[in-house]
Amino acid sequence: MLTLTVLGCDGSHAGPGGGPGPRPPGVGSGAGSGYLVRWWPTATSLWVDAGPGTFAALQRYCDPRNLSAVVLTHRHLDHCSDLAGFVTAARWIWGWDRPPVPVFAASGVREALAAVVDEGKATGGHRRIGGGGASGGYAGDASPSRVGADQSGGAGGAGVGVGGAGQPGGVGVGGAGGAGPGQAGAGGAGGRRALGPVLTWHEVGDGDTVAIGPVEVRFSRTDHGPPTVAVRLDVGGRALGYSADTGPGWPLAALGRDLDLAVCEATYTVEHEGTASHMSARQAGAAARAARARRLVVTHRWPSVDPAAVLAEATEAFGAPAVAASPGRGFSL
Repeated sequence: MLTLTVLGCDGSHAGPGGGPGPRPPGVGSGAGSGYLVRWWPTATSLWVDAGPGTFAALQRYCDPRNLSAVVLTHRHLDHCSDLAGFVTAARWIWGWDRPPVPVFAASGVREALAAVVDEGKATGGHRRIGGGGASGGYAGDASPSRVGADQSGGAGGAGVGVGGAGQPGGVGVGGAGGAGPGQAGAGGAGGRRALGPVLTWHEVGDGDTVAIGPVEVRFSRTDHGPPTVAVRLDVGGRALGYSADTGPGWPLAALGRDLDLAVCEATYTVEHEGTASHMSARQAGAAARAARARRLVVTHRWPSVDPAAVLAEATEAFGAPAVAASPGRGFSL
């Protein structure tokens, strides 16, 4: 069974959420964007986006030490800042004695989190997956490497394989054109090198594909300000798509027209269209309908926007009932 658990879903900043004290209705979940995706047959667990408040939520549903990988879609802090909590806990509380957790992130995320992930050698290096653009080294990298650009890459991107839950394997480049996932294990194409005690960092871009245990993860560049990647996850005949942040210039169908579940940003309602590089609920519903998604979950609503209006607008455009993301809500595929 493939499941998704919502850890947080507020757009751009975390609203007040629950708890004591006055709270106007519908003003936010209390956490930024973040999702726990699990493939239960192999205990494969992915933390997809790590907005503020999501690390606390993550600990309610799993032991973060057993994460198979972290996926960060872009550098805006409402999608990545809580990686700091994970690194702090690993280094100072848990006494990290496990293989490093692979992080697959869009260009620019590591720079945004450099003070967190590089302090005390939380990571020791950086890889670029695929041929979608050069990436330079970072402070503290002894010999950063770039995977794919001069090996396969191609129009289809490159493939990378890592091990199962808590056991990341080696990094390997896929075949010609990046058609297939790389093979896990030291000594494969590209090899494996220890990048630090907590994290290994892999930069991903448009068309790149990675294998995290049995889960194939494919990335698509969206219509958003900084480099941002949407995510498709395939395993066991199930397909899950996550738009990350995007404006309407990117089609959800770029992730394929056979999604069992589409998690799509719906930041505001129709009257706000064109004010930011985001989608309205109407645009999200239309995008999911064009992609022939079987189910639609709308997320990333600004805390000040009426949740009932967002849901109604998305449902009308989708042509079927949409569901609003909320912390703790789970979906099974």
